[in-house]
Amino acid sequence: MNKLVADKTALLISTYLFPLEDQIYWVDSVFEHGINLVTRKTEGSQQLIYLSAVNQEKASVIGVQLENKQVFNQLMRCLKPGEQIRQRNHSWIVYTRPLPLKIDLVDYQRYSCCLPAYSLKLTVKDLKQLIDSLRKAKVYQQSAFNKLATLQNYYQNKLLGDLQNDLLTDPAKMSDLVQFLFGKGLGLTPSGDDFLQGMLVMEQSLLSRRGPIASFEQTCVILSNLIQQALKVKATTKVSQAYYHAALARQVNPTWLKLIEAIENQATDQLSQSIRAIQSYGHTSGNDMLLGAQFYLQLILKNKLLKGEV
Repeated sequence: MNKLVADKTALLISTYLFPLEDQIYWVDSVFEHGINLVTRKTEGSQQLIYLSAVNQEKASVIGVQLENKQVFNQLMRCLKPGEQIRQRNHSWIVYTRPLPLKIDLVDYQRYSCCLPAYSLKLTVKDLKQLIDSLRKAKVYQQSAFNKLATLQNYYQNKLLGDLQNDLLTDPAKMSDLVQFLFGKGLGLTPSGDDFLQGMLVMEQSLLSRRGPIASFEQTCVILSNLIQQALKVKATTKVSQAYYHAALARQVNPTWLKLIEAIENQATDQLSQSIRAIQSYGHTSGNDMLLGAQFYLQLILKNKLLKGEV
């Protein structure tokens, strides 16, 4: 390689991906606002990375953002699926045509995606207010569960019907829910996966850090265990797989961190802003996730009411 076109940029990287290793990244897909890269490791599953320009409101748990927008725009114009980026010694060699591009990585900054160490302690009153906020935001009406007949029927007749009654304490019923929703739907992140991930974020936020069981109910079914099993045997998209693995590692998009912080601090304005920010993700993805979170909170509320808590 005799000639290179040289440039430089700083990177903003999620805590989930940091630090980036010296390796080859392959272009998996190119979209209007970003590029999906995969690392082809010899062992284990592929790591998916979403490459984009700097946009704090759209920061992703699997995201790497380029501060130099000119460099990013050049990559968007030149890269196609199957092409590669080689990282070595704090630089990228991008195999574009007619000449490869060398990008010096001059700075790395992290943005947090880690769920807080504390567990949310929600009273019956807290749960009712939170569920009411999600209902007022019309997450169901704007979700795929109100648009696609199969999901609408499942949500109305199963989730809000017989399946809801003892779902938290019946492993078979929770397993049926995961089996039905895992990979269900169309797009980069199927709506069934989004719903399950919303449930998972709530579970992770309510788990006692002192042990592997949920602090609100010692006999409850642990959703994360069932999702880990599903990932081994069921198929879904690469993007959904990446988000599942991140959530299981207690890493989520920063917008969810703001939502959890608002719940903890009982900050009404921040809660509304966070809900709106999540709703802006994808066509229905944000609302599908929030609906999953709302459903999980409804299960906890019912559990507490049955135990006579106030």
